[in-house]
Amino acid sequence: MTPLKLPSFFKHSVLALGSETNTTFSLLNKDTVFLSNPYQDLKDLSVFENFKNDILKERKSAGIKPDVIACDMHPEYISAKYGRDIAGEKKGIHLIEVQHHHAHVVSCMAENGLRGEVIGVAFDGTGYGADGKIWGGEFLIAGYKDFERAAHIAYVPMPGGDKAVLEPIRMAFSYLYKAYKGNVSRVKADILRRLGKEKVGIFTRMAGKCVNSPLTSSAGRLFDAVASLIGVKDSISYEGEAAIALEKIAAAEGEGRYDFRLLANKGIIDIGFESMIKEIISDLRKEPAAVISRKFHNTIAEAVARVSVLLRKKQDLNKVVLSGGVFQNKILLQETKKRLLGARFEVYLHSRVPSNDRGVSLGQAVIAACKCESKHRLTQIKRHR
Repeated sequence: MTPLKLPSFFKHSVLALGSETNTTFSLLNKDTVFLSNPYQDLKDLSVFENFKNDILKERKSAGIKPDVIACDMHPEYISAKYGRDIAGEKKGIHLIEVQHHHAHVVSCMAENGLRGEVIGVAFDGTGYGADGKIWGGEFLIAGYKDFERAAHIAYVPMPGGDKAVLEPIRMAFSYLYKAYKGNVSRVKADILRRLGKEKVGIFTRMAGKCVNSPLTSSAGRLFDAVASLIGVKDSISYEGEAAIALEKIAAAEGEGRYDFRLLANKGIIDIGFESMIKEIISDLRKEPAAVISRKFHNTIAEAVARVSVLLRKKQDLNKVVLSGGVFQNKILLQETKKRLLGARFEVYLHSRVPSNDRGVSLGQAVIAACKCESKHRLTQIKRHR
């Protein structure tokens, strides 16, 4: 297991169970977190058995007896169900459910030894939100203990639910439907030909009535949508494949970008990309896919920078943390960092812990320890160097 020193010393020991796919578990003891090797998919029975056996082995090897279990908020995650079972069976075990994107942000904070609150940008494919919707394009005002959702990518339906993860063309249709306010039949786009009239009709009814179409703010699904819109990938074999393909075809250089909107909704900034979608449809008739892809990456980076500036003015925070699997995209990461540094932010990235779900258990462990520790005074605080 990989040890990581923390900026605080905790009285409680924590077993954090991570996510469900491409995940890890973590053991926190005093001022150190031990991060496990990754597990591809806990829904696979043999993988889950290895996961449980490895937890027992590593607990014994490290001499750690956790009195706190941390798990994801998702009601159906195998790891979360396992955590609830452990807590229900053993007396004296505290169970703490941690919001997925808060864990992402805190994993990066802990790795960098940060204190106080930060502007945390967590972009990934899927995470169970505090409102029960599917999050994934999140801006959080976050500390080790708590968070506030400050901004997010505007919700769009996922036609067919989980089927949309492996069929990016469904997300492309959803973004078209929203951009053109349901009048997709008037759009001159090859994607509608590829779908065919029957599926266009079915998806229109699904999106319009939100039938089997849960709402998502996922950045990963936005990348999927654009990949399909420009003809890169309509279907994939694993999550993230379309986004990887979209990055690969992007022009090496270019400063162009598309428009987007920022709208305050009950104190939370809603980031809408309707204008961008329309501009991409227009560009398809005059620009190569490589140029469109580059402009899209630049647009997302610009949105991160502009929202961060607004949040800095409101919250008086200057540290920005970037986490989540979408930031494994090198173009997006570089362009975002460049814009944030240009706006005089302090920018913090992952270097030792993965930005994807392999880092979630670290964040869970630290959050859970802080929540429990808040009931008592910290026994010692030290600065991590």
